[in-house]
Amino acid sequence: MVVTEGRGPERSRCDPAAGGEADRDRRRTRDGEDSLVLALSDLIADRDGEVVLFNDSNMPVLTLLTTQRPVARGVVEAHVTASGIDVAGYNFVAFGNGLTLYYPRDMQLVILPERE
Repeated sequence: MVVTEGRGPERSRCDPAAGGEADRDRRRTRDGEDSLVLALSDLIADRDGEVVLFNDSNMPVLTLLTTQRPVARGVVEAHVTASGIDVAGYNFVAFGNGLTLYYPRDMQLVILPERE
């Protein structure tokens, strides 16, 4: 999976050599599949508060820990982010803090409360 952040080049947040803390935890889903666990606070949004996830490793499930409540969900009809990424056809979830996360339709996003 590649996470794009702002206007910089894409880099893998799952590669420990890249300094990504995203690989800090894995959980098993109810179906017994491995799920990568990220904290919403680990993600760095672009100037419009958007983060795009790419599923290059074909992970079926991503678990997102957050203290923020989702305020909107859906499928993007047509949109290009401030970083220039066309997210048409992606799923999205918008959070109460203003961040919008776009992710591929072939990935299941599980949102769980983060322990404070």
